[in-house]
Amino acid sequence: MTTRTPILLILTASLIAGVLSALVLSQGINMNADGWAFWSGAVSLAEGQGYTHFYGNAPIWEWPPTFSYFIAAWQSVFGVSVRTLIYSTVFLSVLAVLLWGWFFHRLAELFTLSDRLRLLFHIATLLFLAAFIPYYYKSLLIDNLRFALLPLYLHFFMNVVRAETESARWKSASGLILTGMLLAVIHNANLAFVGAAVVMLPCIVRPKSNAFVIAAASLVLPVAAWYLVRVLFVLHPGHGFFFRLSFDSIALLLPKLLQDTANLLFGETAWKHYGLLLAIGLAIIIAWRIRGQRSGSGSGKPEKPNPVGVLLIFAGLALLLNTAMCYVVQLSTVTRYIWFIPLLLVPLLFLQALRVSPRVLYPMSLAVFLLPALGKIVLLIFFTLTDWGNYVSAKPLEAFVRSDMFIEREYATGDPQRTEKGVLVSPPLYPWVEKRAVR
Repeated sequence: MTTRTPILLILTASLIAGVLSALVLSQGINMNADGWAFWSGAVSLAEGQGYTHFYGNAPIWEWPPTFSYFIAAWQSVFGVSVRTLIYSTVFLSVLAVLLWGWFFHRLAELFTLSDRLRLLFHIATLLFLAAFIPYYYKSLLIDNLRFALLPLYLHFFMNVVRAETESARWKSASGLILTGMLLAVIHNANLAFVGAAVVMLPCIVRPKSNAFVIAAASLVLPVAAWYLVRVLFVLHPGHGFFFRLSFDSIALLLPKLLQDTANLLFGETAWKHYGLLLAIGLAIIIAWRIRGQRSGSGSGKPEKPNPVGVLLIFAGLALLLNTAMCYVVQLSTVTRYIWFIPLLLVPLLFLQALRVSPRVLYPMSLAVFLLPALGKIVLLIFFTLTDWGNYVSAKPLEAFVRSDMFIEREYATGDPQRTEKGVLVSPPLYPWVEKRAVR
């Protein structure tokens, strides 16, 4: 496989993701309360009114303004309409597949693979991403931006760990710090990724002295940027939860997270169809192991797992994860975006399969991942062309907003009005916005 092949495959997958995202969002986009706030804030920023809601200039103090600035930049070119939100979301879908595809390409370089297996890995992974990303990027949420840029942070982290010279390590550390600062001012939750990197760096980077310096800079500067934005825009102290987690907040979040996770992984539909494959595969491997022990083979070599059992386990796990990719969108907003990263890292299972699976089974396990990804692409196109997907594949917590709608600051309340420009709508008036209008 030539060095250009992965690049061509990544570009092709990004193009597929862009087309799918445009099809999925062609009729409109889903927006919950957060989405309306981002959109209102973008209009207010563009008009010099500050980072505010439409209602009495009520400040938006739940999130940093970075995402609203991103939307405002697109609106300055394409105008204030849902179509502009769709253009920006399609762009983020393409960017996410590009960056995640490149990250997985870099990760695959750490494994010794034949050209054929490496090609299969890239094709399956990129098709998985091309089907997965547009399906998630169906709502106007800040997570679309932060998850699209996260692989940059992982890329620089990998470079810091693998650097062979001090100059190369510090160059990569500069990229890690700058990307960490960008992530920190996009969303408060990104500090979790920054914190994880800071903890890991001293453990795996040598010499230790440099590792501690890099880790300290990677923590202090992103947190300083995060805190500065909070002070400048007077953001709500309640969203500083990564620095003041209480037992009450954990007690409220944990049961919901556990319940949604149980519904996702052990729901009747997923478990009934694919759990049986896992159980049968595990039973075959256990039986194979017991038979080997009874036969008393004294070769001293570790016995390979039964190939049939291994294949069934990979098939069951792959199909279960692909099913989870579909059903997770219907869970609560918090839970489904917590699950975004674990599901996106499904391709890592391909690489790990090399360690336990006979070589002949690796292409077969890839095919098991490949077919659901292709099926998802076909379903996305079918749902879109039949106008079915808006009601079937994304149900719910969000309100569907048609592509011909737009908003204006002067129209804070009222029924939709048809104009030559499109349908003028007013954002929903949420009770907590009214209470904070004057402070």
